[in-house]
Amino acid sequence: AVVMAGFAQALFVCFRHSKVPGWMTIPQCIMSLLRVSAHDTSSFGDYPNASLYVLAVLFWILFEVFSVIVMLNLLIAMMAKTQADLADHSIEVWRFEFARLVLMIEERLSAETRIRKRLGESETPNDPSSDFIITQEVM
Repeated sequence: AVVMAGFAQALFVCFRHSKVPGWMTIPQCIMSLLRVSAHDTSSFGDYPNASLYVLAVLFWILFEVFSVIVMLNLLIAMMAKTQADLADHSIEVWRFEFARLVLMIEERLSAETRIRKRLGESETPNDPSSDFIITQEVM
């Protein structure tokens, strides 16, 4: 808002003596800048009528460049916030997916085998290689 007000003031000075409609007051200059930033080309014909033509075009170019820089900065900030939010929730999502995987595997087992596995017993009492216990240290 401060950048737009500053450029509106600068363009008001450039159009002050030319009496071009849409550029005669500072609020009109702000509205014209909003239209220009939305790529409304109807006010481009006003620039040759400015009392300080070269300066008006220079301010318009600078405004467009600063607008793009501010928008890119906003995009980068939004992407950084999204990445930070995802990083904050990644452990929670990982735990949920791990629990879902364990439950999916458990559902494939019979009820008797499921109970034995939860208790840590093997399929056959003398065969420790058949143990199917998922252990994972969770932070």
